[in-house]
Amino acid sequence: MPVELTNASTVIVGHDVNLSIFKPHWLVRQSILSEEDVADASVISPGLVRIPAPRFELLVLPDRIQLRPARDSEQAQSDLLRVLGGIVGSLPHTPFTAIGLNFDYTITPYGDVEFEAWDKEQFAAPFSLAAIDEQQVDVRFGAFFSCEALHMRLNADIKPVRAPEKTEAEDAESAPSEEVIRGKFNFHHDLAQSPPVSEILEVLGRWDAAASFAASLARRASAGAAEGD
Repeated sequence: MPVELTNASTVIVGHDVNLSIFKPHWLVRQSILSEEDVADASVISPGLVRIPAPRFELLVLPDRIQLRPARDSEQAQSDLLRVLGGIVGSLPHTPFTAIGLNFDYTITPYGDVEFEAWDKEQFAAPFSLAAIDEQQVDVRFGAFFSCEALHMRLNADIKPVRAPEKTEAEDAESAPSEEVIRGKFNFHHDLAQSPPVSEILEVLGRWDAAASFAASLARRASAGAAEGD
C-alpha cells in the first residue's frame, strides 16, 4: 500500500496535571469513559495513567494528556470530544498550554517506480542538489515545511527511512527491509484563553478535517507532482 497511516494522536500539553484524580470510577462517573472503556489492562500509578479502551488509548502524564484513536476508527472525533473534552471540562483550571493533532504516515511511490529516483524527484531541493556531487550514488532526500492550516500551525516532517518488512521471522533484526518515507504531520495550536475549555473543544472539532488534510498530503507525496492526489 503506497500510503499507510501508522499512528494518530491528540496531545494536550500542560503542567501540574493531577494524576491522582484519574481513577477509572471517576472517569466513568463524569461520563468521560464508559464501563466498557475501562479494561483490566489499565495502568494506574503515581507516574502515569494508561487506559487501553476498545477504540482508543488514553495516556495521562504530569505534563500532558494524550488520546490515540485506533487507526481504523470512524468515531475518532466524537471520542476525542467526549474523552478529552470531558476531561478539560471537568478540570477547567488545569494550566494547559497547547494542543496538537498528530498523524504519522508511511509513504512509498505509487506504481512501479524506483525509490531513489522518486525520492529525488519529490523531495530534492536546490540547496540539497548543490551540496552533493552529481556522480554520488545512494543519496536520499527529505523535506520539512510549516504553514497555517485549519487555523493551526502545520509542521510536516518527511524523512526517508528503512522499515522492516512484515515477516514472521523470529529474529526481526535480520529481516529484510524496504525504503519508505516517514511523514509526520503535526497540527499545533497554542492555547490563549483561560480557562481554555472552549478553545480546546474547537480544536478537537477539527480532527476530521485535519485527518483528511494529512491524508491528502501523504497521497500527493506518493503519487508525485504530476499525479496529484
